[in-house]
Amino acid sequence: MAHYRCFSFDRCNVWSQAKAPLYLAVWSLLAMACMSLGCRPQEDLSEAPHDRLVPSAAHQYEEALQRARDWKADAHVRAIHANPACRTSLLGPSLSYTFDSPDTPYAFFVVRLVGGTWTTEVIRKSRRALPVLPIEREDWPLDSRDAWSIGQANGGQDLLRSHPDCQVSTDVDLERLRVGASENVLVWRVRYALLPRRPGGHLDIRIDPKSGQVLEVVRQ
Repeated sequence: MAHYRCFSFDRCNVWSQAKAPLYLAVWSLLAMACMSLGCRPQEDLSEAPHDRLVPSAAHQYEEALQRARDWKADAHVRAIHANPACRTSLLGPSLSYTFDSPDTPYAFFVVRLVGGTWTTEVIRKSRRALPVLPIEREDWPLDSRDAWSIGQANGGQDLLRSHPDCQVSTDVDLERLRVGASENVLVWRVRYALLPRRPGGHLDIRIDPKSGQVLEVVRQ
């Protein structure tokens, strides 16, 4: 391949000026693509504001519920999953709502919000899927962002600060589970897990979605 060198300042300057519109066009296209994909500057999970990490389950609830009611009129929430964004993520945080319907005992309806795009999916229930009480909106006045803040204050922030390079997977889930001796307790679960998984690298904080009280902290 031939390589051309410019020995005249004037000629080089003209050549650079000619290429400037091309560079500008390329950078504009990259910027638009990044905006459409939800790109964001790199940030440390432990330092960034929580509203940039965890999507608001409360804010998107009505939209998700409407999509589920288009599936079945009696659809109700069974669980909510919020996934905080790591600083290397292009799509950013994501949300999913799992709906159940007495009229459809064989399937769940999942509504997802990823990268600003809504999708839905019907998933066949496994034989191990037990019926649970519906989760109504008034059952969780605390949002996923509130739960994240509580989790951060109860050991999560220290874990992230000690592993800043996205070596920790994080989840914020609203679901019913066993807490102590009680069954079917509705909780926000804020979970941290070191990647790859290792002993002592798992933190599971279970929070009352009404009062914000930490009900249980599980370390493994």
